[in-house]
Amino acid sequence: MLKIRIYPMLMLLFYLVGWSAPLTAASEPVELKVGLREAAPFTMQIGDGEWNGLAVDLWERIAEKNNYSFEYETYLLADLLEALESGEIDAAVAPLTITAEREKIFDFTLPFMQSGLAIAAEVKPTGWWHSLRRIVSLPFLQAAGALALVIAVFGLLMWLFERRKNEMFSGTTVEGLGSGFWWSAVTMTTVGYGDKAPVTLGGRIVGLVWMFAAIIIISGFTAAIASSLTVGSLDSGIEELDDLRSRSVGVIESSSAAAFLDEERVRYRRFENLDAMLDALEAGRVAAVVHDRPILQHVLSQRELEGFSVLNQSLQPEAYAFGLPTASPLREAINQSLLETIQEPAWQSTLSQYLGDE
Repeated sequence: MLKIRIYPMLMLLFYLVGWSAPLTAASEPVELKVGLREAAPFTMQIGDGEWNGLAVDLWERIAEKNNYSFEYETYLLADLLEALESGEIDAAVAPLTITAEREKIFDFTLPFMQSGLAIAAEVKPTGWWHSLRRIVSLPFLQAAGALALVIAVFGLLMWLFERRKNEMFSGTTVEGLGSGFWWSAVTMTTVGYGDKAPVTLGGRIVGLVWMFAAIIIISGFTAAIASSLTVGSLDSGIEELDDLRSRSVGVIESSSAAAFLDEERVRYRRFENLDAMLDALEAGRVAAVVHDRPILQHVLSQRELEGFSVLNQSLQPEAYAFGLPTASPLREAINQSLLETIQEPAWQSTLSQYLGDE
């Protein structure tokens, strides 16, 4: 009789400390309501209404191991989180980022993947042909023209002082001005051929002023010319988090990206779903979007958006897991099956199928 009572007492003890007996040996199917949010390549709905993707495949293997019978219900991200909090669903099959704020309102399984937040933005073409075209662009011509004008002004001043007392600047007006321009250019570049030099007091003062001024001017104009060749030719000008502070940025409502940008005090526009956000990026209504790296990489490749790319820098590392209502009795069994599944050789094939070499 004592033995009969021990097992119920142990079960009660496990329940009180947050444990549950594994359900892997259930003889009858356990009926579950499972929430989904579309987030390729993790969860994707194909033409006949069926679902597939990395997270869907993983969940269905877990369900098979535990004899779960389930139905999928589709939600937007914000609604999915509310359904978990209220217990409306038994599990959320999606790449949910584990955060402290979310852990307060529902539970997570063990993580099944590590990734991170990334920026997607327009990246303009590069290469020698693009750089060659930039040489004849208006910014380049403006910088080069301004530099030539400054050289000509100091060449003119030198000619005015030297034209009557220095044979090196004599001759016709055109020849004298040409000599002054030559001297000014040689002095500015510090080549110092020495074929032309001032002999008058005024000419030497002009030369002295130009020598020191040229050091500053050449640096500024060189930067302007280099900028006209490179800015916009390598990328959109967005390389890191600080670049987002002066740009229009898009994120999905209630996402971990929104929470991250809130912490960093970066302003952004909210979108209900990924398609709406990427439509805004393609149309130029936002300069960049922030979201999970594997999702951005997959969707950009599927959309074949030329000129847009996911930047290399990761803003914040993230771990993805399934969501469960607080104190769910399914958690222990799901975690055991999840660990078994991701350690199987077949799981690596699944990763390659959906993520390629990412």
